[in-house]
Amino acid sequence: MARTKHQAARSQSRKQPGKKIPRPSSSPPPSSVPSLSLCDIFLVFVLNGSSFLSNLRLPDQADHLGEQQQQQEEKKQVHKVGRPQRKPRRLRPGTRALREIRFYQKTTGFVIPVSNFTRLVRQVTQEFSQEVNRWQAEGLVALQEAAEDFLVHLFEDGMLCAVHAKRVTLMKKDLDLARRIGGRGQPW
Repeated sequence: MARTKHQAARSQSRKQPGKKIPRPSSSPPPSSVPSLSLCDIFLVFVLNGSSFLSNLRLPDQADHLGEQQQQQEEKKQVHKVGRPQRKPRRLRPGTRALREIRFYQKTTGFVIPVSNFTRLVRQVTQEFSQEVNRWQAEGLVALQEAAEDFLVHLFEDGMLCAVHAKRVTLMKKDLDLARRIGGRGQPW
């Protein structure tokens, strides 16, 4: 008996070559985007995480969109429907973390934003002394350098403690043990 080639039956759900299926735009229309104040944005960001911020318009942006801008956005959305959108490439777990580690090891600047650190220093100074309210810029830079050095070494030692405990997750008990062994922080 002669051998014949059997072809598999194709399912109907596969798309035909040459036919493009229109996909809806992933961003909501401008009218359905919420308009919130900065305080509301911050609260939602803290409570829900940063995924909410991608759909958000600030009040001045939402209220002052002209007709021309709305028409341009509608035209863009019409063009987006015609061509298929590529999904962003999904990274394997840990890839982004390793990328961030390499990035921060290469940089020599501050990890903590200068304005936030300055605000914190002034706040702590205000709690301890009412007379001292001025700082030299060099003093703030030196203080931030020392604080970041302390924190980086504390996290390094804490990570070594976590690895010693056969874990990859850094926990509070690792930081406590690192502080106790290193003799940093409060005396035990």
